[in-house]
Amino acid sequence: MRKVISIMLVVGFMAHSATAEEYLAEFTNAREHASPTLNMNTSTVYFRFMAMDQSSYINQIDPSDAGTHIFGEYMAKKQYLFKKMYSYTESIAPGSSATKMIYRKPDIYFSVKKIEKYLKEELKKENLTAEDAKKDYNKVLDVALNILEEDTESFERRINTAKGNASNLLRIFVSEVELNK
Repeated sequence: MRKVISIMLVVGFMAHSATAEEYLAEFTNAREHASPTLNMNTSTVYFRFMAMDQSSYINQIDPSDAGTHIFGEYMAKKQYLFKKMYSYTESIAPGSSATKMIYRKPDIYFSVKKIEKYLKEELKKENLTAEDAKKDYNKVLDVALNILEEDTESFERRINTAKGNASNLLRIFVSEVELNK
């Protein structure tokens, strides 16, 4: 009886491992064959999420609260909304004035921050036009704002396959995600 159970466990593990390997191989293959340039139109859509118009929330934000952004006032407000939705402070101990920052979906939050930094650097190096950088960052923020309440486990796994490479993260957000209205 123990042998039968052991064999069933081994076969089940092998089947699960094969599925995981196929999943990772699919994304690795897509990443290896993607164009190394910033042209985002070459990838396949892997993720589809429902989209909601964020403009009513963005228009309610006071420009003095949002501050400034290299891509303009609207993007500053959108980024402010992103930060407000993805992070909050929590008291470290009752009665203490010390707080710590808590991030909802930290993989997504820090990926967006890394992409923003990357786009600013590419703009400074003149590898990208201001209009293209703004368009890409707008899509990244749209994705982030719309998926906060969604099941994003597979999307977060995909983000982690980029291993922190900002250009790959940008390609994932811009080319591999489709927002359906």
